[in-house]
Amino acid sequence: MFEKETIELFKTLRDLSATSNGGWKHSPVENAKIDYFPAHLNESNLINFRRTALSGGTISFPDRPLWYLPQPQSIASFKPWPKGIPFWQKVRGIRDILMQMYRVNKQCKIKMNGLTDNLVGNPCYYLLGHRKVTDFCIRMFYYHEKLKQEFSADSIETIMEIGGGFGGLCEKLISSKEFAIKTYILIDLPENLSLSYYYLSNSGLKVKVAVKEKDLDSINITETEKVVILLAPWLLPKLSRKVDLFINTMSFQHMTLDNLKYYLSEIDRLKVRKLYLVNREGKRDPSDVVMSKYPISSAYELVKKEAYPLSNHETRIYSLR
Repeated sequence: MFEKETIELFKTLRDLSATSNGGWKHSPVENAKIDYFPAHLNESNLINFRRTALSGGTISFPDRPLWYLPQPQSIASFKPWPKGIPFWQKVRGIRDILMQMYRVNKQCKIKMNGLTDNLVGNPCYYLLGHRKVTDFCIRMFYYHEKLKQEFSADSIETIMEIGGGFGGLCEKLISSKEFAIKTYILIDLPENLSLSYYYLSNSGLKVKVAVKEKDLDSINITETEKVVILLAPWLLPKLSRKVDLFINTMSFQHMTLDNLKYYLSEIDRLKVRKLYLVNREGKRDPSDVVMSKYPISSAYELVKKEAYPLSNHETRIYSLR
């Protein structure tokens, strides 16, 4: 479902992005998607997007098959793999899944009924008993539990996330009965916003899309029911509503300084109460900015810093002074 609508949305976003200004532009690591998506975004690949390079940069093995290719590799080299994986990849995948569960359990006691994945996008999954488990659902369980620990005492009704991939954390949090979230604003590049529309719509959520300034009239209002708002990044300066919590996980780490200034200046303008960041304290590409150098306004105070258990990343929580 929603394949045709998603493809049309991407075409609209792509056309509008070509004429929009601002510091939101693709970072170097995302440039490959500019050419890849128009050539490969079709109904079959959407149905199987978590097994194709459409999900590049948002998931990897064990949720997506491993491709072994000669160097140099390009995103176009990764062909869709819509069905099955070799036995040795299944064995390695189960090993990786169990290791991830072990790591998470050190900070958040694993609850098997909390490991849920609706399998939209046809990922690789691994059976633990009768439960279909993915690396993705382990990560989303971790974020859910940590955010609950940190912010359950706060009245979190509106969340804004920049760089939300295909919308997995959004779906996990807004669907949770342990949060009182009414509005979830998701901002990303045209490619990922399109995947988010597909994933979240197929997850049964109410989704609004704002790509032109006239669309803001319907989103700068307080919602009476749960809704996800997909906001084109060039419209962020026009947003004028209260936001309680800002989330960024593993996308600021590959943005340029201009990208970061653009987004963080808007966070400051909106006076978002809490910031939750999970990113590298280190560089992978020359244009990366280390986490301790992010241009976060002095209006925010760093209140917590801890290691992220699943990879070499760091969690930082900021509060508006």
